[in-house]
Amino acid sequence: MKKKKFTRVKRNILTPEVFRKICDLLEEGKSLRQATVIENISLGAFSRYIADDKDRQEQYARSRDIGADALADEMMSVAYNDEKDDKSPQAIQRARLIVDSIKWILARRSPKKYGDRLDVKAEVASVDVPKEAVGAFLEKFNDAEK
Repeated sequence: MKKKKFTRVKRNILTPEVFRKICDLLEEGKSLRQATVIENISLGAFSRYIADDKDRQEQYARSRDIGADALADEMMSVAYNDEKDDKSPQAIQRARLIVDSIKWILARRSPKKYGDRLDVKAEVASVDVPKEAVGAFLEKFNDAEK
């Protein structure tokens, strides 16, 4: 049995133009993995590239946020199924699976915007009430009950 020879894939150099193309792909709703494969950049190289610069991190975060909105739009078009009139049970089940998958991804990518949890926080302020005032209130309350 012959041994397979491992050939190393030559990767592109990550330049600001390539970084912009990756951000454009993310804004279209592509995953980071898909975008880096299309541009022939390793995930590690991309991570190191954005780790060095705060502006790049902000641009990447904005692109991911816009991409989440693009995915939400895609989910709505699948849910409404406007372009196809296939109402078979298989088509409906497939559309439901796609919508549920996109909802799950969105809830993980942007939990504040697309998550299922409600953020309910109550702030209660305590007030120091003198004992005399409490006693006077209780006397009035007791007198009102009689």
